[in-house]
Amino acid sequence: MMQYVVDANVVVKWLLPEPDSDKADSLIDGYRQHGMHLIAPDIVVAEVGNALWQRCDRLKDISSGEAASAYSDFLDLDLPVHACNTLSEQALNISIAESHPIYDTLYISLAMRRGWEFVTADEKLVNKLGTKFPLIKFLRDL
Repeated sequence: MMQYVVDANVVVKWLLPEPDSDKADSLIDGYRQHGMHLIAPDIVVAEVGNALWQRCDRLKDISSGEAASAYSDFLDLDLPVHACNTLSEQALNISIAESHPIYDTLYISLAMRRGWEFVTADEKLVNKLGTKFPLIKFLRDL
């Protein structure tokens, strides 16, 4: 059984057409139709909302209605989430040790706790921490 922690970069690719959306879609299709297990720290709810806001407000490549509709679609997915407060100590330790923001290390911490792979579309994260944390997988390589 495939089991993955997914980050907001992957989730946004489910909602809006982007490079590698087809790879991301294979994950959500596996979750919906084939019993694949997906999870994210609950920070994903805010991060997806923030990404949609940026696309609407800063990049102006989607309308406010499209952002709202995409966010509603995300919430309707009912993606399982894990409370950040149970991951935060380990995530902070990783952040300090690796000089990396905690919002990314929460995903790493969850993957470590579950023993699952962590799939991200964040190439900089993969390049910086992928060797140290081999559970990090680049979406493009799936």
